[in-house]
Amino acid sequence: MTRLNVGVLNAGSGRNVVPGNAMMQIETRGENEAVNEALRKKVNRVIEGAAKSFDVEYRIVEAGSAPAYNTYDKEFVDFVSSHLKNEGFNIDVDRSLGGSEDVTYMMNEVENNGGKALYFIFGSNLKAAHHNNRFDFEEETLELAFNALKHTVKLLIK
Repeated sequence: MTRLNVGVLNAGSGRNVVPGNAMMQIETRGENEAVNEALRKKVNRVIEGAAKSFDVEYRIVEAGSAPAYNTYDKEFVDFVSSHLKNEGFNIDVDRSLGGSEDVTYMMNEVENNGGKALYFIFGSNLKAAHHNNRFDFEEETLELAFNALKHTVKLLIK
């Protein structure tokens, strides 16, 4: 699974005027590091090819990145999810985040140092999908999330 998002494109002053310069901000995400790196390389080649075909200068500046999270401690996940189910939470365990997220820096570092990491996603009716300017969720979900995290912390500090 991959995703390429053109979030910003600033160019030109009129529909029939070739712009003197343009700026595009994009994001790539992949379900694992290999897929993400392959997509990033392809995107860079397309940008380079388009610039060369029109004989224009270009510059690619990487503004940030996040690694994918692909480790999975089944025993730990089963332990926590079983406890939360016993507390009345509806749990659906999925081993992949489905892409990269900023929190994976921390999760990977915790696991590289012998710790264990979990990522919770709490369901909510959304007004629009993630990364959409109309994105919004039901605030009652925050209370559910707080309670699930509180139960998890209590379980793990025993």
